[in-house]
Amino acid sequence: MRSSVRRSTSARSYWLSASNYYVLGVAVSVSVFVIVHSLFRDESDEAYVPAGIAASSVMIAAVIVRRMILKKYQIRTFAARQLDQTLDMLRFTTSEHPQKLTIERNAVILKELKRRSDAANVFGRHAAGHREVYEFCEEYLDLIKREMLTVNAGSPRIAAFRRGREIAEDHHRRHMLKWAEIETTLLFDKARISAKNAEKLSLANEALAVIRTAREKYPIERALLESASAVSELVIKFKVSDLVERASRAEARGNTTLARKHLNTALNELQRSDVWSTDRELASNSIKGELDRLDKSDLT
Repeated sequence: MRSSVRRSTSARSYWLSASNYYVLGVAVSVSVFVIVHSLFRDESDEAYVPAGIAASSVMIAAVIVRRMILKKYQIRTFAARQLDQTLDMLRFTTSEHPQKLTIERNAVILKELKRRSDAANVFGRHAAGHREVYEFCEEYLDLIKREMLTVNAGSPRIAAFRRGREIAEDHHRRHMLKWAEIETTLLFDKARISAKNAEKLSLANEALAVIRTAREKYPIERALLESASAVSELVIKFKVSDLVERASRAEARGNTTLARKHLNTALNELQRSDVWSTDRELASNSIKGELDRLDKSDLT
């Protein structure tokens, strides 16, 4: 609950109190009245009419804006309070007698899980939402695992916990795979538009780390195996391109020894893949050609 208090305090610090807000609104309205009145004074004897309308409009707008801000703030505060209450259900205290997970509390947690899953599906292309759901599932599954060690044989809680575990495992798989798909796609897109080979390599390695995280839970998932293979190929491709680029810069500085070292490393990287394609063969031959050229230049 402390986190909720901190959020509320932090959020309130950014807003003016009602009295200060309306004093500021009145000041702005008066300023608008004076400005508009001065603009229309030479054109009409009744310049106070448009000036009064403008000032009133500013004040009405200020009231409406504040109501909208307060409504959004209240919605966020209510959502944060619900989230804290749900997380409290999942936390074990350090006392000797932690609170038992009842069938009722279990049902509340599963309801919250469904709500989060539905929200993540609505905003389907946002990886963070899917990650939040599968992490929530992991917390719940850990909780159920601990509770099953202490539940009495024949307790009606056993059936409820088993059913909850099945639901959580299903949500966990779907949302973790969706998270991995979205994250790797996003990193791929960034890598494609990047102009630097080093940055492409970094992004490809990030994508590979995402897939490895998902494979720790689902090691034989076909989609993950295919993605891992594709990303590994890209990692090698970007690594070789980066090494060839470094070799070129080293040669331009007159350091042919370093250039040869980078090219040999690139050649070794090409040999690492189990899949040998035409592109690999062309790249390998090109690097060997560069190495031969450097050798001949050293002899002349």
